[in-house]
Amino acid sequence: MALVHLSVTGFRVFAQAEFSPDPGVNLIVGSNGAGKTSLLEAIYYLGRGRSFRTRQVESVRRRSCEQLRIVGRIREEGRSATLGIERDARGQRIRVDRKAASGSAECARLLPIQVVHPGSHRILEEGPRWRRQFVDWGVFHVEPLFHPVWKRYSETLRQRNAALRAGRPEREISLWDPLLIRHGEELSRLRFAYVERLAEGLPRLLEQVGLELPIEVTFNPGWKRDEELKEGLAARISTDRNRGFTSVGPHRADLVIRSDRRMAREVLSRGQQKLLVLALVLTQALLHRDLTGRSSVMLLDDLSAELDSQRRRDVLHLLRESALQCFLTATDEDAVGGTPDRMFHVEQGTIQRVI
Repeated sequence: MALVHLSVTGFRVFAQAEFSPDPGVNLIVGSNGAGKTSLLEAIYYLGRGRSFRTRQVESVRRRSCEQLRIVGRIREEGRSATLGIERDARGQRIRVDRKAASGSAECARLLPIQVVHPGSHRILEEGPRWRRQFVDWGVFHVEPLFHPVWKRYSETLRQRNAALRAGRPEREISLWDPLLIRHGEELSRLRFAYVERLAEGLPRLLEQVGLELPIEVTFNPGWKRDEELKEGLAARISTDRNRGFTSVGPHRADLVIRSDRRMAREVLSRGQQKLLVLALVLTQALLHRDLTGRSSVMLLDDLSAELDSQRRRDVLHLLRESALQCFLTATDEDAVGGTPDRMFHVEQGTIQRVI
């Protein structure tokens, strides 16, 4: 699967721009602030329906433009599809081959996007939400049951929390527990199975990116390992009523990443953290390809930051070997440690092919 053409209107620095990338390694060069990251952000927005840089959706729309519009043509095994997103004062609309799409999940299925950017260290350094999102992206793309189960669990959790906030009697709150347990245990089963596969494939990628440290990846389901979810909910019902929310369950799950029995964020340098995140994301992308036969699109913003020249060459070699479509940004060609399949120069809202 590859993005073969992209048109961007009213997005960040781009009043109107388009380009046709290579199915291999694409390098986006330009000076600081020229729009390199914004171009990756537009590709990500097309595949995810949101930005990786901000939660303020309106901030990505160019001020002088009434409408944001991103259209991409995708090709896979001789077939093609056109995916488009528009946003204006009326809201956001998604279309696939000019027909209204059901939502951003349809974008994600059509255009699986992975990104590594300067803020990706949050997967290691910040709260469990970042790591749950990482795991759930992977499970979503390889397990068809995941999304409906996740939606049912989330809706049941919303109802239980509403009852807790309203101060309903304990017996009324507990009426939601059987559904929460059923969907929660299924959700955790899917996550556990996925993390096991991820952990099996990670050592090879760690070696290939040059991170020679012991890394252990395990999964915390969101409740104590020595008890059932049913027991955890029952034991904390009084606490939950006082706090007004459910304190145990898959919504509290975490991907635990350690090195030498310590949390990875405590012992790894920023450069080592970047290599670990790269290895995690590439492992996930290759697992997705092996299990589904479909490829992800890789976005790597500012690859050269915090990596020496040898590590940059290692990563570029690995990207080529993976046969994934990749988009890298750098201030110049020399910064990535090799020659891309196609290079584009971004300046003042324009995109020009260089090679």
